[in-house]
Amino acid sequence: MVYNEGMRYPPLFVRPVGCSGRGQLQAGLRSQDVFTLRRCQILLASAAGQTPRQIAAALSCSTGTVHNALHAFATDGLRCLQEKSSRPHSARPVLGPDHEEARRLSRALWVSAVHAAERHPEIMK
Repeated sequence: MVYNEGMRYPPLFVRPVGCSGRGQLQAGLRSQDVFTLRRCQILLASAAGQTPRQIAAALSCSTGTVHNALHAFATDGLRCLQEKSSRPHSARPVLGPDHEEARRLSRALWVSAVHAAERHPEIMK
């Protein structure tokens, strides 16, 4: 099945927004935070029936940005208007099970560098 504009899937739209939600989105259009402003523009345009491709063209952003906003609204509701931290929750999964060994090695290298600097101050010049 082929949909409009050569797409294989139907266009993505936001779920219906209630009166209070629409009021919050319209208030977000006056926000000083660019992230909140852009998300509100995207969500209101989608609620008005524009496709992600049309929204992206009108706002000069990528369709991926529009899809991210629509998916965030579908999962988090109006909480998606606040930007989340891009910082990882924890580095342990990245470091893996050898993290303790890496920490011990890092400490040993630091200690040996400090001792070397104490013994041979001419190295540090």
